[in-house]
Amino acid sequence: MSDEESHCTEDCFFEPARHTQQKKFSEDFKMGDVTEQIQKIFDENKVSDLQKFVRQRARINVANTLLMYGFHVCQSSGILLTTVATGYKYQELIWVGVGLNVLSSILLAFEKINTSVSTNLMKNIVAIKDGTYVDEGTIVSEIGKNDKKSTNETTPTGSDTNV
Repeated sequence: MSDEESHCTEDCFFEPARHTQQKKFSEDFKMGDVTEQIQKIFDENKVSDLQKFVRQRARINVANTLLMYGFHVCQSSGILLTTVATGYKYQELIWVGVGLNVLSSILLAFEKINTSVSTNLMKNIVAIKDGTYVDEGTIVSEIGKNDKKSTNETTPTGSDTNV
């Protein structure tokens, strides 16, 4: 064997170890980049969620204002129409008044639903501000509520019913 071949075999023998150390360092460096990219994505997601929540709350507030006015107009006109129609014995107008009262009840139900959605959005906005926001979605929160209810219902009360 010549000196070049023995030198090559010696270098070739130790080369994989050197190459592995360099590769590991570059992988660690890439992991730092990946971690930063992941954090950047999460931060951008929080900002976009915050903007979306603020827009949704603004739309819900406008809708709630319209629903409240509609509720009061329908309820007042329904009561007035029903009272006048009853006094003059107009059967058809009585039912129109009752229908307006039903419509006002539906408008009130929508307003209450919007208020609860707005409250949940505000909780998410505060959580983003505090840094405790977790994007769970509505399905996960509903599943959590159902799990708590079922756990409370299956808790033994002290009596053995399986005897």
